[in-house]
Amino acid sequence: AHGKKRTAVCQPLMRLSENDVNETPTPSLGSSRDDPRRLQETPTTGQMTSTRGTDTDIDVTGSPRATLSSGAHADGTREVVESSKELPWASVIDEMIESPQIELLGSLVVLLSSFCVAVSTVDNLDYSLLDVLNSVENGISILFLGEFILRWYANFFVKGFLTQPLILIDFVVVVLPFFLPMIASNMPVLGATLPPWLAGKSGLINLRLLRILRLQRVLLNMENFSKFQQALGVNTDEGSVKEYQLRLARVVLSVFTLVSISTGLILTTERGVNPNISTYFDGLYFGLTSLTTVGFGDITPVTAEGRLVVCCSILAGVAIIPAQAGALVEALLQRDQEKQKQQELKARSENGNVNQINSSGSPPIQPRDGMLDTRTPCPTCGATFHWSDAEFCWSCGNHL
Repeated sequence: AHGKKRTAVCQPLMRLSENDVNETPTPSLGSSRDDPRRLQETPTTGQMTSTRGTDTDIDVTGSPRATLSSGAHADGTREVVESSKELPWASVIDEMIESPQIELLGSLVVLLSSFCVAVSTVDNLDYSLLDVLNSVENGISILFLGEFILRWYANFFVKGFLTQPLILIDFVVVVLPFFLPMIASNMPVLGATLPPWLAGKSGLINLRLLRILRLQRVLLNMENFSKFQQALGVNTDEGSVKEYQLRLARVVLSVFTLVSISTGLILTTERGVNPNISTYFDGLYFGLTSLTTVGFGDITPVTAEGRLVVCCSILAGVAIIPAQAGALVEALLQRDQEKQKQQELKARSENGNVNQINSSGSPPIQPRDGMLDTRTPCPTCGATFHWSDAEFCWSCGNHL
C-alpha cells in the first residue's frame, strides 16, 4: 500500500544435490486457491504442498518485517511459516520520518544544536541567555529522542535495525545526552560508576557536538541527496542531481564534521587547564590552524590528551579529506566527459549527418532558415536538395 514490493518466500529446510533438484517434481499447489499462505516440504521428495496458515511476505528492499517459525509434524514433514508482523501505523510513521521535509528539518535542528552548544561555552554569559540556551538544548534533546523512538517503533520487527551504523550514531548522540544528566543527578551511585569525561559537562558537550554526524544520512546515496535538494527547492527535476554534486557535498561535510568533532575534543581536554582554550571558539581557532597549517604557535596543547587529540585529528584529516577529494576529482572528470559527448552529439545534430539518407532518397532536413534547391544537382555526384545558400555539396563535399 505504501509502494513497497513484497513477494512470497519459502526457504528450503534441506540442501539438495544437483541430481535431486533435477528429479524434483513440480510443486503441487493443492488447495492453494483457498489460502496459498503456508508451504510445507516433505523431506523425501522436496515436494511443496499447501496448507493453511499466516501470510508469508517479506520486504524485498532489504528491510524485512517478518519472523520465521518452523514446526514438525508426526509424519516427518516440516513447515516454514513466515508471518508478517508490523505494529499499527508503522508504515505511515516510517514514511513520514523518511520524508525529505523531515530530513531537512532535522539537519537544521542539528546545526541549531551545535550553535547553542558553542555559544553556551562563552565565559561570563548572561544567566538569562544561558537559561534560554539550556531550554533550547533540552527541547532539541526531547525532539531527537522522540524521532529515535518513532524510528524504532516503525522498524520494531526489522532484524538488525539497532545495529545499523546510522542508528548506532543516533543512539550515541541522542539517547546518551538525554539520559546521562538524569543518571548523574538522580542516581548518584550509578552516576559515580561513569567515567568523568562522559558524565561531566564536557562529555555532554562532546556528545551534543557529535550530532553533526546525523547529517551523513542526507549524503548516504544519490536518492537521499536528491530528496534533500528537492526539499530545499534546488534541482526539482528528477535526474538533475549529478554525482559530482554529491561528492562535493561529502567533501564539505567531511571537513566540517572533522573540524567540529576535533574542536569539541580539544575543548574537553584543555578547558580548565589551558588558559588559552576556554571556549568553543578558542578550540575552533586552534583546530583550524592545526588541520590546515602547521599552526601559528600562539595556542598549544598542554595536556597529553590534548596532544593526542591533535595527532588523531591530523591523521584523520590526512586519511579522509584526500580520499573524498579524489572521488570529487573523478566525478568532475566524468562530468567533463559527459559534457564533451553531449557537445559532440549536438554538433552532429546541428550540422547534419551527410552520410545518412532518409527513406525518400533525400538527406535529413534540419530546421533552419532558407530555401531548398531541388533542381540544381551537384556537378560532381549529381545530388540535389541543397540549401540555396550552400557552397558545398552535402553528399560528396565538393564545391558547388
